[in-house]
Amino acid sequence: MRINRLFPIILIFLVGCEIGGNKTQNSTSPTYITVNNRDYFFNVDTLLKGAHSYIHIVMYEMTNSSDSLSKIELLKRDLINKAQADVDVKVILEHSSDNYSLNSYNSDAKTYLEGGGVKVVFDSDAITTHSKLIIVDGRVIVIGSTNWSTSAIEYNNETSIMIDDENIASIYENYFENLWLNYGGSSD
Repeated sequence: MRINRLFPIILIFLVGCEIGGNKTQNSTSPTYITVNNRDYFFNVDTLLKGAHSYIHIVMYEMTNSSDSLSKIELLKRDLINKAQADVDVKVILEHSSDNYSLNSYNSDAKTYLEGGGVKVVFDSDAITTHSKLIIVDGRVIVIGSTNWSTSAIEYNNETSIMIDDENIASIYENYFENLWLNYGGSSD
């Protein structure tokens, strides 16, 4: 078993509670783990399932699969399950002025997620939103190169990092909220 597969257990041990709880007074420095290549799915799936108050995502590409058990479909289902459990789930997706296959994937993802209660907006055609960012419960972020595509999660060399730190999460939450409001998301 790789150390990255132990991250959720290590994280719970280090913070003394589930993701979304309070840090212990002795825990002042960020906790982080590299999440590369095939480790991404397990770590992000576990993180999403442990969310209590919110999941905010900025994603360049979110493809679909005819296989309902594909890792991409399972991650999207995590978002829907959390939205239906009254967790605030918001997603910003890229909408391109010239990449029609990307628009098709992201439009399908938007329709599917919204059907399950997830709030989704597209960015402006005037700018490319190439970010791959997940923020959970104001504490944990995942940031890196990994799109939600079969290629990225199953085959590509991808690098990401998962950081448990309220200060860093706050910076990225402000970034997310500014994008969300600029792209027409509601302020609720």
